[in-house]
Amino acid sequence: MGVACGVHVRSIALIFCVLAASAAAVAADLTADQAYELVVQKPWAPKPPPKQEDLAAARKALENAAAKQPASARWTFALAHLATLESRYLKDDAGKDKREAATELFAKAAELEPTNADYQYWLGDSSFDRVDDVGMLKQMSLASQGRKALEKAIALHLSPKLSDDAQTRLTNCTEMSAQ
Repeated sequence: MGVACGVHVRSIALIFCVLAASAAAVAADLTADQAYELVVQKPWAPKPPPKQEDLAAARKALENAAAKQPASARWTFALAHLATLESRYLKDDAGKDKREAATELFAKAAELEPTNADYQYWLGDSSFDRVDDVGMLKQMSLASQGRKALEKAIALHLSPKLSDDAQTRLTNCTEMSAQ
C-alpha cells in the first residue's frame, strides 16, 4: 500500500510539472493578438488579473508587434493596458512609474487614432487614476487632460456602459472643481 501510494503521488506530481511546463510554454509563445486579448479588459466584464509571468509574455509579444508596426494605435493601446496591470503588482514609485507610462501610452494611442472613443475613454480614466500620484499642479493638468478625453469619448459615441462611467467621472470632476 505504501509503495503504491508513493508511486501515485509521484505520478500526480509529474502531471502537475508537465501541466505547469506546458502553461509556461503557452504563455511564452503568445501571439500579439492573444496578448491583446489577455491585457485589454472590459470594465463591465472583469476577469481575474493575469499572472505576472503571463504579463511578461504579453509584454514581449506586444513590444514585438509595436516594433513591427510603430504607427499602430492598437499595440500602443494594449501596452498601455499592460502597464496598468503591471502597476498593480508594484508598490510605491515603481507603481507610479507604470501608471505614468500607461497614461503616456494611452495618450499616444489617442493621438494616433483620435476618433477612437475607447482610446479617449481610457486616456481619461488613466489620467484620473494618476491624480493621487502627483503634486497639486500636475493634478490640475491631469484632471484637465482626463476631462477633455472623457468629453471627447462621449462625443465620439462611446459604448453606453463606458459612456455612463465617463459621465459619472465628469460630474464628479465638475463637483470637485466647484468646491
